[in-house]
Amino acid sequence: PPPADLEVVPSDSQVSSVRITLSGPSDAVIAVTYSQITPYLDLSQCRVGTCLPKVQLNQPLPQYITWKSDPETVPVALEARTSKTLAVEVIRGTDVNPDYTLEGDLTANPTQVTVTGRQSLIDRVAKAQVTVNLNGRVGAFRLTQNVTLLDSRGQAIPDTSLTISPSTINVAGNIVYKLTSRTVPIRVVTTGEPASGYIAGTAQATPLLATVVSGNLDSLNNLVYVAPKPINI
Repeated sequence: PPPADLEVVPSDSQVSSVRITLSGPSDAVIAVTYSQITPYLDLSQCRVGTCLPKVQLNQPLPQYITWKSDPETVPVALEARTSKTLAVEVIRGTDVNPDYTLEGDLTANPTQVTVTGRQSLIDRVAKAQVTVNLNGRVGAFRLTQNVTLLDSRGQAIPDTSLTISPSTINVAGNIVYKLTSRTVPIRVVTTGEPASGYIAGTAQATPLLATVVSGNLDSLNNLVYVAPKPINI
């Protein structure tokens, strides 16, 4: 593997195999197992850019046997491995049912993630999001959602070589029945007759208006006034 601060850049033209040729006494060559001629590349001395490590074998060969590789070196492109910390955005995928509403905001826990990978990919990452579908949900809820990375244009970055820590976020919220309000006048109703020698005037409430809250919109629309308990004068 490369040094911890570097990462190999995948390429369609990258060499994926080499030919190993053995030379020596035929009986000794025939006795060599495949595990003895497993080729590998030592990237420990590589730096950012293109490295040309020599092909090496996993195990030493028996005496009198020589070998060569075609090609002898393999170009490997390397980039710096870096990290970026992003705030988590919670997105509503679908909204709540018409008769309900989200109480307050959706909350994410934790509120940040750290993305690690090669420099060119990290430079593309602009946002970290989780999407929550609210349709059909009622009451308090808590969900665990996967984090999606987006670029500056809002396009998802699907590259699996990026590491997201943590990769999932807990999202909590509370969906309650939608209450509607209506403000109407207060009408004072009187009963009985005033005492002898007195005349009943106009009764007036203080305050003059009352606000009624209900989940039934039809009932509110039909409400013209509210009247407290009749007052016996």
